[in-house]
Amino acid sequence: MKLLLVLLFYLVGTVLASPTIPLEETNGTPGDGRIIGGYEVTDSKLFPHQVGLVYNNSFLCGGSVLSEIFVLTAAHCVYGLLDITKLYVHAGTVFLYGGSNIQIANVSAFQCYEHYNPVNSSGDLAILRTTGFTLNEYVRPVKLPLPGTTWSPGTMVTATGWGRYNNSNTDLSGILKAADLPLVSGIECEIEFSFNFTDHMLCMYGFNNNVCKGDSGGPVIATGSTNFLVGVVSFGSIPCATTIPAVIINVAYLEMRRFISEVTGL
Repeated sequence: MKLLLVLLFYLVGTVLASPTIPLEETNGTPGDGRIIGGYEVTDSKLFPHQVGLVYNNSFLCGGSVLSEIFVLTAAHCVYGLLDITKLYVHAGTVFLYGGSNIQIANVSAFQCYEHYNPVNSSGDLAILRTTGFTLNEYVRPVKLPLPGTTWSPGTMVTATGWGRYNNSNTDLSGILKAADLPLVSGIECEIEFSFNFTDHMLCMYGFNNNVCKGDSGGPVIATGSTNFLVGVVSFGSIPCATTIPAVIINVAYLEMRRFISEVTGL
């Protein structure tokens, strides 16, 4: 494992106690950027499963619509939140805030995967129970893979989010961005993340084209599919989009699918 001061982002913003840095963002401000590299998404109907989590009026993380009431995100996005009444979810828009088709739902409860480990990011999944969305062409559930589905290195996936768009500032994207990325082998991930890479994780690579802080919890779908979910953005490195891959939680992994099914009935 390389001993760089590679702060592994929990693609969230202020969690620094863990050896990984989540890709959530609690204190960024809207900007004109996005995922580093990638392309802007101007049609809300292209990724109707995409949602944003907002806590205490600050953007927190991405997520995926599972049903009218359930949303899937990363556990580190909500783990330890003290006041759930300050948490809400927006859907139906490509904008960080607002949009003509936006729907907003409050969160009534959430459940992290029961074996989630905030130190090494193992089991980094959580499910939110919301007050509900009206499903339409702008808000639609993501499709879950069959339990045990395997993903080969080289499989192309598409990550979406409103995360930071470069490494030089903390601005978040004002509009949703997407990046098409190949999955890389578990061996490559273990070399970089041996201290916390587990068998329910996948890695995606993109030099100058990858997720960054603010993209945590967001969906990663099979490229070219109709909202077919591969994983949930978990962590990566700072600076972002270097030769070091970003890590996602494999939702087809049997234990992860069991958790989703038991909580939601899906």
